[in-house]
Amino acid sequence: PANAALGTHGNYITPPAHETPNELRARRYELLRYAAALLPDEQVSSCSSFPVPGAGGVSVNYSPSAHAAHYEHVTVCGSVWTCPVCAARIMAERRAELQQAMTEARRRGWSAVLVTLTLRHHPGDPLADLLEMLNTAWTRTKRGAPWVRFKDRHGMVGDVNALETTHGAWGWHPHKHVLVFVDHETDADELAEMREYLSQRFGNMLQRVGGYASPTYGVDVRGHDDAGSYISKWGAEQE
Repeated sequence: PANAALGTHGNYITPPAHETPNELRARRYELLRYAAALLPDEQVSSCSSFPVPGAGGVSVNYSPSAHAAHYEHVTVCGSVWTCPVCAARIMAERRAELQQAMTEARRRGWSAVLVTLTLRHHPGDPLADLLEMLNTAWTRTKRGAPWVRFKDRHGMVGDVNALETTHGAWGWHPHKHVLVFVDHETDADELAEMREYLSQRFGNMLQRVGGYASPTYGVDVRGHDDAGSYISKWGAEQE
């Protein structure tokens, strides 16, 4: 429904590109088998393997528009981190929710601002430590009277957070994408002001917990069109 509450967190992973939908589907289930073997005590170990009790058995649902079929009435774990099958489904649902939110924001005369937060990382840095610093610094950034004044000054009415974690030559790279809704149209000057404030405040909070954010690259702030482009591409590679 139009007035349903939208969750505040979405997490996702980025898959390799240049795979057909059938190849992606096959790879997801292959990865699920590996995950189940590696994590026998987690719910992912039984994901998509057993019928839902009392549902009357497993059935197959075919979608002519998507040219794809899927099982119904099978147990799912709902883990976006450990289950590639559930992750793809959750990402598609979240993208639809966010697109609906963007449409509703435009109807009300609001706009969206896309904020990206990252921190310095090196090969060998434990992912748990980086995540702890990133999450704690952002939580502290949003506390206190200075944050209330910042929200009021820019007419912030809500935000949605997405945590992305990638891995490369420089080790683990966790970063946050924050979709901020404001009650007016933003311009370049306002976006620059928001970036300057967030860069300083987030950087200070991160330093207090042992991390570091570049004053130039630690915080990125973009307007409504870039936010819409990000949402339209979010998780599309999985489908």
